[in-house]
Amino acid sequence: MLPVLTYTQPRVVADALRWRHSTLDAAKARAAQLGLEGAAFPWRTIEGDECSGYWPAGTAAFHIGADIAYARGPLPPGQPEDEDFARDYGLELLVQTARLWRSRGHHDAQGRFRIDG
Repeated sequence: MLPVLTYTQPRVVADALRWRHSTLDAAKARAAQLGLEGAAFPWRTIEGDECSGYWPAGTAAFHIGADIAYARGPLPPGQPEDEDFARDYGLELLVQTARLWRSRGHHDAQGRFRIDG
């Protein structure tokens, strides 16, 4: 839903991403708890910690980081980049989600990067 809002309500998306950024320390701690790098954002949360009552679902919800990264960009055509937002929030969200995906994957026998499961 956020990618659609990126085009129609960019300020709403920016507020949501600022909030996610405010939970980054908890997401990084969660990734470390799972033996991963970067940030593992929770599936269900109130203050940044996973609140899912169903442990396997909360642990397997790595797509949330991809959703956050996707919401960050690309910007709609004609909308100028907010360099302050990109520097203060966007870049770190992208870097930490990329680190998570890198640590989730491996290179197969043919040298291709894979994320199994």
